[in-house]
Amino acid sequence: MPTFSLLEPPQPQGTRDTLYWTSPPGSATALALSRVAVQAPLLVITPNTASAQRLEQDLYFYSDVPVLPFPDWETLPYDSFSPHQDIVSARLRTLRQLQDGVRGIVLVPINTLMQRLPPVEYIAGRVMTLKTGERLNREAFRESLSRAGYRAVETVYEPGEYAMRGALIDLFAMGMDEPIRIDLFDDEIDSLRHFDPGSQRSTDKLESLELLPAHEYSLSRSAIACFREQFETLFDVDPRQCPLYNDALKGIPSPGLEHYLPLFFEQTASLFDHLTDDTRVALLPGVLRRLSSTGSRSTHAMSIWALTQPARCCLRTGRFSQSTTCSRRLKPAHASNLLRIVISATRSSLTLRRCLLSLSTPAPSSL
Repeated sequence: MPTFSLLEPPQPQGTRDTLYWTSPPGSATALALSRVAVQAPLLVITPNTASAQRLEQDLYFYSDVPVLPFPDWETLPYDSFSPHQDIVSARLRTLRQLQDGVRGIVLVPINTLMQRLPPVEYIAGRVMTLKTGERLNREAFRESLSRAGYRAVETVYEPGEYAMRGALIDLFAMGMDEPIRIDLFDDEIDSLRHFDPGSQRSTDKLESLELLPAHEYSLSRSAIACFREQFETLFDVDPRQCPLYNDALKGIPSPGLEHYLPLFFEQTASLFDHLTDDTRVALLPGVLRRLSSTGSRSTHAMSIWALTQPARCCLRTGRFSQSTTCSRRLKPAHASNLLRIVISATRSSLTLRRCLLSLSTPAPSSL
């Protein structure tokens, strides 16, 4: 069999062309995936959050293209608390970068891939842009931040917070690694600077700033009306006895409201809707097993498998050798024994997204 280098791995040729690899040792998986992503955007699906985090660190070392993690909320359905703001910020940043046309490696755990997301136009339609030299009405800006879900605090420490003190506005915008200090001269933006939330010292300047919404759901009047209608339709409970429901009607982002995201929109999207048609898909070790172990989702493991057929190239990279033909189609039962990494050139937005689990919303045990 001909051999190949991990620095120049074989590439899928055309739609529905699928490559099968055994998992290279250590961080070599990240090296191979980083080379695949040079020619086309790549969606990497991992079996869990831990494997996604490990691979993310390896990809930062090897990859010449941007790494776009899409982390899990790390909360259980109907938990009475929200995901950490850093996690929400990272997710919103990745969605915005995909909308801006950034081509790189999107890294997502399989359970996170099944979550419903806000419509593609939601983030783009709620981005606020600030530029040095433009006029800014403090009270109108305060109202805009509140409508976007930002919280007023004394001192800014984490994404989604803001503080107003005289001519200074401290703001930790979602999707950013550091907070921003807006220095006003009368009603004009004199400067935009990053600052250290620990020492409160300003650092480098910015010419412009994009403010993303603070949540993945909307608390606009139309969204609240949609939430009210769908909540009362789906849940056989007394709304008057549900604090979360009552808070949502008042526009208050109660802890755990993220789990009711589909109720705020007439239509939702999946991560595939944010990807380009030429995005390649890589299923890492354990993904199919993870799907099969969730009982009712085992049929979706079969769906994903079927979408990667027919295999035109079967790779065994233990010795980094390549077979140009497959003697037979492998069934999902063989996945845990032989197949390790699947890289498919399938058009994600047209095919793979169809295998996403359409989650029905069961009545919560306690509200």
